[in-house]
This record gives sequence, structure tokens and C-alpha cells, in this order.
Amino acid sequence: MEKASPKQVKTVRKIPSLISEGVVLEGRIKSAAAVQLEGTLVGDIVHSDNVIVGEQGLIEGNINAKSIIVCGTVNGNLTAGSIEIRSTAKISGKLHTQRLMMEQGAVYNGCLSMEQVVED
Repeated sequence: MEKASPKQVKTVRKIPSLISEGVVLEGRIKSAAAVQLEGTLVGDIVHSDNVIVGEQGLIEGNINAKSIIVCGTVNGNLTAGSIEIRSTAKISGKLHTQRLMMEQGAVYNGCLSMEQVVED
């Protein structure tokens, strides 16, 4: 069996995680790579690179990432350097970010804090 080189292993670690439509997860996701959620998560996403919540995606929990794009539904707090809220998004919770982009048609209920985000 051939052993993977450190360069190959590093590449594998950067592959984004995809949680498909129809999948329901309960718990906490911690990922150094990007996370794309098309299913349902009851729990938090922490210390992630980038998070994309697809149109069918639903998160009942908080997200802490470098950047977040929401096309689906999030009931929880979002903390990131950059947050994009697309026209199909529905968010209830607090937003803490340096940069915010929100498309017409998006629904947002909560508090917004725009100041420098300190990552843990």
C-alpha cells in the first residue's frame, strides 16, 4: 500500500464538507475547511473557514466562521468577518460581522453588530 505524501494529505484536508439535502445532523461541526449545508443541522458550526447554507438548508444553531453565505434558513446567531444574505434567506438571530451584504427579498429578524470580529 502506497503511503500518501504530506502534500497529498494537506490537499485532502482542504476538501469542503457537503451535507446533502435530506440529511439531518444533530451536534456540533468543527471544520478547518469549507462547509456547505443543503440538509438540516440542529447544532452549531464553529471555527469553520467558509459556510454556505443552501436554499434547502436549515440550521437550528449558531455559526462562527470566516465567511458565511445564507440562501436557506438559520435560527441562531452568526459571527463572521463577512456575511452574505441572499434573496431566498430567512434568518432569526444576532449578526456580528465587519461586512454585510443583503439581497432584496431576504428576511432578517434580529440584532446587528458591525465591528471587528475577533476569532477564538
